Amino acid sequence: MSNTNTTHAYFDLFEYIQRVKCVDVAAEMAKTVAFRVDVSIASECRSLLKTLRGVSTDFGIDTAAELTKAVEDAAFAEEAMKACGMAAGGTVQRIAELNAVRQTVIDITAELVGMTYNWDGTPRVFDTPDVDEVLLREVTLSVKPMQKGRIEQMVRRRADGAKDEDIKKVIERRLEREEQKAKDKSEALTKQGPALLSLFGLAVTLSDVTASEVEFHNLPAKIRHTLIDAALKGAVRAEDYASGNSDLSDGEFDDVSFGVIKVERELKAVLNSPAYRRESMMADI
Repeated sequence: MSNTNTTHAYFDLFEYIQRVKCVDVAAEMAKTVAFRVDVSIASECRSLLKTLRGVSTDFGIDTAAELTKAVEDAAFAEEAMKACGMAAGGTVQRIAELNAVRQTVIDITAELVGMTYNWDGTPRVFDTPDVDEVLLREVTLSVKPMQKGRIEQMVRRRADGAKDEDIKKVIERRLEREEQKAKDKSEALTKQGPALLSLFGLAVTLSDVTASEVEFHNLPAKIRHTLIDAALKGAVRAEDYASGNSDLSDGEFDDVSFGVIKVERELKAVLNSPAYRRESMMADI
C-alpha cells in the first residue's frame, strides 16, 4: 500500500480500502463500511420521519402510528416534507448522498470479497441486499447484558433492607418489563418500514444529487467520520477472524496483523488531522 496523505481534507476512504495490501483486511473493511452505509440510510430515513411529526397535526394526524401509515403514500409524504422546509432538507440531502455512494461501496466490496476464499478453497461471494430489503427488514431489539447489570444495581440500591428473595423478584420483573418494552419498540420500528421506503424514494427523486458528483471527501463530516470508524472496526474484525482460523498459517496471520496495525495507524491519523479535528469541533457547536 502506498503512503497515504492523512493531513488534508481530500482523503478518499473508498480508494484507500482498495489499496490495503492484505485482501482479507480490505474485504472486511469494505463489508463493514457497506453495512454502515445501509444502517446510515435507514437511520436518516427514521430521522426524516421524526421530523415530519412536527407538521403532522397540520394534516389532522395526531399519533406517530397514524403518521407512519400516512407517509406510505408518496404524495402525502412529499407534501409533508415540503411543509417542513429546511428542517427536512438536510436529511434529504444526506439520504441522497449516501445512496449515491452506496453502489460504489457495493462494487468495491464485491470485488474484494471475491478475492478471498472459503475454507474449501471456493471464492467468497458478497450478498448485496436491496435497499427495500434494508428498510423493510424486521427490527429485533433486546436488553443488553450491560443494561441488565445497571437494572440490578438500581434495584439493589432502592431495596432499603428488603429480603434478598424479594430483591430477586423485583429484578426479574424489571427485566421482564424491559424485555416487553424492547419487543414493543421492535414492532413499532418494523412497522415503519414501508414509510421509510417511501421517504427514501422521495429523497432520491427530489434531490439533485448524482453519483458522479459525490466523492468521499465532500460527504458530510459526520458521515465520513462514521464510515472511517466502520472501516477501523472492520479491520479489527479481520484480525479477530484470523485469530480463530486454525487453517491460517503463521505467516498469513502475521500478514493480517501487520495490515491491521498499518490501517489503524493511518486511519486514526486521518481522524486526528487538522481538517478532521476542525470539522469535529464545528459539528459540536
